[in-house]
Amino acid sequence: MSKKDGEVILTKILFYVVIPAAIFLSISQVQLSSDLIFLPLSNWGISLICLAAGFLYAKITKLENKTKGTLLMGVTMINIQMVAYPFLKLIYGDEAFARLILFEFGAACIAFTLVYFLAVYYGEASEKKGIKESLNKFVKIPLVWALFLGIGVNLSSVTLPVFIKDLLDLIAKPLVPMLLISLGLYFELKFNKIKHLLAGIFIRIGVGFAAGLLMVTLFHLEGLNRIVVLVSSIMPIGYMTLAFSAKEKLDEEFAASLVTTSVIVSIALIPILTFFLR
Repeated sequence: MSKKDGEVILTKILFYVVIPAAIFLSISQVQLSSDLIFLPLSNWGISLICLAAGFLYAKITKLENKTKGTLLMGVTMINIQMVAYPFLKLIYGDEAFARLILFEFGAACIAFTLVYFLAVYYGEASEKKGIKESLNKFVKIPLVWALFLGIGVNLSSVTLPVFIKDLLDLIAKPLVPMLLISLGLYFELKFNKIKHLLAGIFIRIGVGFAAGLLMVTLFHLEGLNRIVVLVSSIMPIGYMTLAFSAKEKLDEEFAASLVTTSVIVSIALIPILTFFLR
């Protein structure tokens, strides 16, 4: 079996089995709280501001569709799990971690709706297809159904049978390792796109932090809520950028470079931000 065959098989397993299970399980069980609604709202605010900045950059530089779609996805999605989860839980404890779960709920909603639609649209755009065809394809995706079914179960307070939760947990467990394997398969830093790479990281982390400060000000956030939003705002580009790019045949190598390099930058910036948040 060739490397290309492995990439295709891995992408299909992720998209049709592992990711839908992980989405449904996490969304159906997160404890939604009306008094903490500003956390997912902050996520949406940060993501949409970064998306607007990405559109502006893509328009100025006249990016071709595949790279444009990948860049727009990357600057919009925030990688919470890899860095923010262990950092906030270790330094600030379970209370901060619980708030981070709600922030990530906002991230999941936007990633598996707006962001994935961008992947479908720009993937289809190269085939001269428009919004209607992209929407038709989008609504048939299993992960979209998993998101809305998870929200429905959560809001209806339905308790899932233990054996179903255990089965979904078993299916979802390989998510991060499989994404890391996918990252390794696709990673190739191409220096002819270094300008776009740096722009993408600046928008996700630099513009993202400015947007985080705006959200903190708008919602009058203090204490742990302020820390969660600001730390999350400098998190790297989400792994799903690579998975979506592979699925819709966008710029996979560029996506891998965005994800990997932004992780390094975020890890380097966390101690500096933490010092000023004391």
